[in-house]
Amino acid sequence: MALLNEYIKDGNKIIVANSSDIVGILKVYPKHRHYFLPTRSFSHGEIETRISLNSQNREFTISHSKTYWDQYLLEENRVWLVVGKIDARTFKRNSQFLLEGYFDGSFVNRTRFPDDASLYLFLWNPKSPEEKGIKMAIE
Repeated sequence: MALLNEYIKDGNKIIVANSSDIVGILKVYPKHRHYFLPTRSFSHGEIETRISLNSQNREFTISHSKTYWDQYLLEENRVWLVVGKIDARTFKRNSQFLLEGYFDGSFVNRTRFPDDASLYLFLWNPKSPEEKGIKMAIE
């Protein structure tokens, strides 16, 4: 997740597929290790967990929701997606999402975490369509 800290820009949004991944991302930002994760609800029972942060004079938001996150794509700003392996395969097939990084979760204790704990970092950047992500197979 240090890669995310290196490339994040002011105003970016970080969307996580699993709300518990917010906690892992916050470990990169020592000042924000003790936090309150506010939630807000939308129509149809949709709930969004969201925290706004300021690091190195950059303001950005980390959030999770099942369906509302796609609204951020309509804003036409940079959006980072942090997803697991199954979702990563889907986003990799969509050329508008650039694979930018990978966190190898294979070291995680398989008794407590029977699923693959690897995370993939994708970037949606509609203002720079010529950008290329990294080439990496998602097995």
